[in-house]
Amino acid sequence: MSSLSAAVVTTEAEPAITRTAAAEPPTAAGQEQAEALRRIGAEATRRDAGLPADRRPARIGTLPVKVTFTDAYEKVGEEFRRPMWGLLGLGGDDVSPVGVDFADTSPTFSVVGPPGSGRSTTLAALAVSLLVSGTRLVVLAPRESPLRALGNHPGVRLITATEPTVEEFTEALESGSGPRVVMVDDADLFVLPDIDQNLRSLAQSGKDRGIGLVIATTAETMTGAMGWLGALKRHRKGVLLGPQSVLEGDFIGARLAHAHLRGRRPGRALTVEPRSGELISLQIPETTLD
Repeated sequence: MSSLSAAVVTTEAEPAITRTAAAEPPTAAGQEQAEALRRIGAEATRRDAGLPADRRPARIGTLPVKVTFTDAYEKVGEEFRRPMWGLLGLGGDDVSPVGVDFADTSPTFSVVGPPGSGRSTTLAALAVSLLVSGTRLVVLAPRESPLRALGNHPGVRLITATEPTVEEFTEALESGSGPRVVMVDDADLFVLPDIDQNLRSLAQSGKDRGIGLVIATTAETMTGAMGWLGALKRHRKGVLLGPQSVLEGDFIGARLAHAHLRGRRPGRALTVEPRSGELISLQIPETTLD
């Protein structure tokens, strides 16, 4: 059984909004106003110390520049630590865990981005959290991929062939029992494979069979998606890493602005929050599989 560990990273924070202003010497009136605001803040803090969390103003946090899988998963509530729920990262105004529920809202999911943008790392975070919660995985990794390190895990069936046969895939999918998720890294190599009908069936009705499907691929592949990839694309569920065009928002059912294409950091992604339906930014946790 392979061990799963998270890389140690720094936790420097990125401010959500940066404002610049010319420095001005403080005036007596300005000092009095600042002191008055401090008194008001202290009084409000004392007055509302016992106020329930659901009655407090919404918290606006800042996304970390980097975060480990361990630190991110520690924030996941017990209600989400169940089969078929996988961790994507930390995001939203409150910088809380954002995940994929393969048993409910997202039976299929696409991780879309250019090479080197963190697609495999995103799959690794999903894989670890799914395995921890008791979900079995069938992993297709036709190229060198961090996911190949999971090959000795008892809850994983690994296929590295570039052209897996129907028999090989069916045997891996049907081995064992319980909830399962099929993970396809570098899905651009499976545009029209021999197992096209098998994967198309999962994309169309895998939820009814208790099987989720998640892929990692490029925007170019998704743009011209045919066969099983075309069936998966129609779900419009996923996450974007380093988007190059506003048209990529269609892959996740969102409308992008040109501002979303600028200054993307490694591991920073865009997705649609499943509860609110809003487009949010999130940080993918750095996850190392040993």
